[in-house]
Amino acid sequence: MKSTLRICCLFLVLIGCMQTGFANGEMKMYLDFARFRYDDTDTYLEIYYSLYDQRNEVVENSEVFLDFSLVNENDQTVLASERITVQMEKPDASGQAVRGSLIKTVLPPGDYMIKMLRLNEAGTASVDSIKYDFKTTSFKDEKIKVSDIELCSNIRSNSPNKEGLFYKNTMEVYPNPTRIFGMSNPQLFYYLEVYNITKHASDPEGMIEVHAAIKDKQGNTLEQKRYQRNRNSESLVEVGRFNIAKLDNGLYTLMVAVVDPVSEYSAFNISNFYVVNKAQSGFGDDPMAIFPQSEYYNMSEDVVDDRFEQAKYIATKTELLVYESLASVENKRMFVYKFWFDRERETPGLQEEYYTRVAYADDQFRFSNRDGWKSDRGRVYILYGAPDHNLRRPNNLNSEPYEIWTYHNLDGGAKFLFVDETGFKDYRLRSSTLRGEFYDPSMEIYFTEDGVQ
Repeated sequence: MKSTLRICCLFLVLIGCMQTGFANGEMKMYLDFARFRYDDTDTYLEIYYSLYDQRNEVVENSEVFLDFSLVNENDQTVLASERITVQMEKPDASGQAVRGSLIKTVLPPGDYMIKMLRLNEAGTASVDSIKYDFKTTSFKDEKIKVSDIELCSNIRSNSPNKEGLFYKNTMEVYPNPTRIFGMSNPQLFYYLEVYNITKHASDPEGMIEVHAAIKDKQGNTLEQKRYQRNRNSESLVEVGRFNIAKLDNGLYTLMVAVVDPVSEYSAFNISNFYVVNKAQSGFGDDPMAIFPQSEYYNMSEDVVDDRFEQAKYIATKTELLVYESLASVENKRMFVYKFWFDRERETPGLQEEYYTRVAYADDQFRFSNRDGWKSDRGRVYILYGAPDHNLRRPNNLNSEPYEIWTYHNLDGGAKFLFVDETGFKDYRLRSSTLRGEFYDPSMEIYFTEDGVQ
């Protein structure tokens, strides 16, 4: 690495858009990054993170503990590791307390992972985590290349503050790692860099075209702008903004493309963002409108994977196949969020009840190193809840230990027979009278036994 990792704090104006609101009692952590050219080989990496706290008990100068790491995944070396203590400011008139920071470094081409953990008040255990896997490649090319798009809460041109943390290319560029815009922050600012403009240009005095557009989830263009720039410089900085005050709540994509009209070659990049222009009660049936306020918005990939694996008992075959095909953690988050959003429209509270059952099953039916929710009893408990009657025969001279669970309201009365075939309390489902479950006629004699133990 050519430079020392730089970690600095920024001030409260970073995410004014967060007045769009989260429920009281929540602490949210956000992480984003952008890659720019450092030289022909290496990449200049900027990592942006912010904290948003709307807990009623927040007091001025309260502390939040973060654990940051940057890992080279090619050889699993830790390039940087930092324990960060953030002093939260006194909440403003809206009841918010916000802090954010910027981390800068230079990386050679390779595969990397950045991870941020939010620790408990003692600084000993993680209560929240965000992880991103990414690549860096050389920007050296005979054709035009563009950097990542940095989404910003504000860009101040011709700034005299050359020593400021966010100063670059005569501007102060304030990142918005939440990617949320709307209401108190209706202007979406963006920043990107364009490279290799003059290389092999047939007309060095000619022009290149810049196209910027906002698209909805269906790919429809809602806002766009197009203009020309002189190509007499090797690189350019492109900044712009869109007023998104009239956009509905939801997920959108910003696309910026640079086109060489002579060769018809184009280079482009895209970045997703969220709009929250209405109070939460006005979101209606659009699931992505309130996705930024959900627990899934910055959930770690490991937790998202666990959540969906635990939900497999009620997932369709198509949903299982689709989830397997998802490559990015962002798509996984949105998929699992919408998975539960759709179901809770018909059964409010279903998700909370489901995972409460998962936790109980994991605690009560664990066997050896197998999770309790993966057991037969765990599956039945998660799907149907606690039985109305549970007949237990743990010690029986005439047969293996078994349990019979009875549900009065399933198909007018249904029973499940679990047998401990090994004698080590590993109960397996041997038969059930519920339609759709496995039924073994030879086990019918067990279902004639009455009583509860």
